[in-house]
Amino acid sequence: MFDTVSNPSNVGSVRFPDKQVLVADDNPVFQILMKQLAADVGMRSLVVNNGEQLLRALQVRAYDAVIVDLDMPVLNGIATIEAIRQLEQDHDKPRTPILITSISGATDLPEHVTAMIDGYLQKPISRGLLMASLQSIFTAN
Repeated sequence: MFDTVSNPSNVGSVRFPDKQVLVADDNPVFQILMKQLAADVGMRSLVVNNGEQLLRALQVRAYDAVIVDLDMPVLNGIATIEAIRQLEQDHDKPRTPILITSISGATDLPEHVTAMIDGYLQKPISRGLLMASLQSIFTAN
């Protein structure tokens, strides 16, 4: 089970210059926000429009973390998360930390999906919330 991070106290104090994040979200405004937030914490990012594009990107290279929106066209967040974990299992790859984003609460998630993710970011996402969530997953792994 994951913990929802709220009210982080270390805003501005942590950076991740050696990390790369892959983000899947179909909202152009959120895409720009996530690119900027990743840059703010020193991370490189690739932002794609949907889960299908995310899976293709993961086949090209590994990422330190994946952020997946639950409500996307083509391949939604839950199907994307299930496919990531299946690919990892099928190809004996290490587990990639996954954070999910959504406007709704994490209590709506199916139990099997909760077991597959490492954190939940409720929109709107702040820089401090992203930093605290990333710090949590990077120090746990």
